[in-house]
Amino acid sequence: MSSSPKELRIVLVNSAFRPLVSLELGIGEERETQLQEILPDERISTQEYVTLEYLRSDLQDLLATLKPNQRLVLILQFGLEGEGKLTAKQVT
Repeated sequence: MSSSPKELRIVLVNSAFRPLVSLELGIGEERETQLQEILPDERISTQEYVTLEYLRSDLQDLLATLKPNQRLVLILQFGLEGEGKLTAKQVT
């Protein structure tokens, strides 16, 4: 589905002028609960971040020990550089 430039402009203008809502907005019958209390926190903890960075570093070190073609096959097949995974047939 493609949109015309006019439709795209309308969407952008409408989304740009939406009113901002504070995360401290009181909700509920007595407004005792803040909006931020019910929204899920999707951030990862500092500990999880550090663990992921160590794993990423270890993986890069291990990949560096492989021959370039072996490294490329693993990167492509497992999507290690942020790209989608490819099947073995697609890699060959």
